[in-house]
Amino acid sequence: MVTLDDFGNIHRRPTDMQQDKIDTLIGEESDPKTRLTLLILSNLNKSIIANTELCQDMHAEIKVLKLEVDTHVAESAAARNQGMGAYKIVRVATPVLWVVLCGVVGLMYNLYETFQKDTITSISSLTAKVDNLESLQRNRLK
Repeated sequence: MVTLDDFGNIHRRPTDMQQDKIDTLIGEESDPKTRLTLLILSNLNKSIIANTELCQDMHAEIKVLKLEVDTHVAESAAARNQGMGAYKIVRVATPVLWVVLCGVVGLMYNLYETFQKDTITSISSLTAKVDNLESLQRNRLK
């Protein structure tokens, strides 16, 4: 809880308001040795408070960074899983496509051979008919 004192200073803890009273008491101390000791202790207290605030701020920043890292890790894992899924599909689909392609090529080759045989048979038949017609024509001309 944040509070303000009479002079508008921000105090995070209830004990912070007592710091002004401590500073007043240090100023009123008449013994220089005691005042010096109190000043050193007061400065140590202020340093510890500042260090604690810094640690709290760093803790908040680390929480934010951890959240960002966790988000990034989750996104990377999702992308990796998606890539692995695509790899599995390609790994399964590639042999299937090769089998289909080989089947199509084999079928085309068989069709080509059949067409070639039919063509050769047709040409032979036509050649025989032409030879037959030529011989008939020669026989008539004689």
